[in-house]
Amino acid sequence: MVWTRVQIPLRVKFKIKTNMPFFFHKKEIFYRSLWMILSFFICWFFFYFNSETILIIVSSPILRINFYKRLIALSLQELFYIYWNVAFIFALIFWYPLFIYQISMFLKNAWYKYQLYDFILINCITWICYVGSFVIFLVYIMPSFCLIFIQNELSHFDSVLVLEIETQIQTYINWFFSLYFIFTITVLIFFFLLKIVLLLNHKITLFYLLRSRLIYIFIVVFLTLNIGVQDAYLILLCCCILSILYEMLVLLCCILY
Repeated sequence: MVWTRVQIPLRVKFKIKTNMPFFFHKKEIFYRSLWMILSFFICWFFFYFNSETILIIVSSPILRINFYKRLIALSLQELFYIYWNVAFIFALIFWYPLFIYQISMFLKNAWYKYQLYDFILINCITWICYVGSFVIFLVYIMPSFCLIFIQNELSHFDSVLVLEIETQIQTYINWFFSLYFIFTITVLIFFFLLKIVLLLNHKITLFYLLRSRLIYIFIVVFLTLNIGVQDAYLILLCCCILSILYEMLVLLCCILY
């Protein structure tokens, strides 16, 4: 065997290939990205200047039930952070259709029509679920949660140890949006899994559902612990509800198979 010595130069010149697809579409990418960034900031400023109205709408479930108390903020800095976060969340939700439109227009020449149709359909369903889930959560689900805690507080009203509980607005807002996102994600998962069960091969679907059971349980526990709830019974209740939904899908797949 003959060993040869290869001398590697110290300076290696890298040439950028100008025939890459990025350089053909760099102007379009730049203008579309600039337009999306500007539109997001316009949405954010609009919701920031109307954040007080949004806070009234978001806090209406607890104020209608617990009308003899008020939400408190410990400092002006805390109120500024609340306005910032609320404006960011609502701007992101209502800016999302424009983002999908720009992405679909950019990919229009590269994708087939059915691919573009599926992409727009899935994202439209996702956006409609987010907006519709917000209305359902605000009108029906959040008042039920608030009523449970108010009744728990009134049950300890005649006890020897009298505790006056004040609700901080930052804690309430964080808890509200955490529950809202978990509720929306659960609705989306249930919808898409149900669609898979009804459209695809039931045997294959059942196999994947059974195989991913541990992953689903881990995701449920992780999301439930990130709500911010310290009550073990409420955490167990959330895990049981989401697990029952999953088992109902498995049962439906078994019946159809």
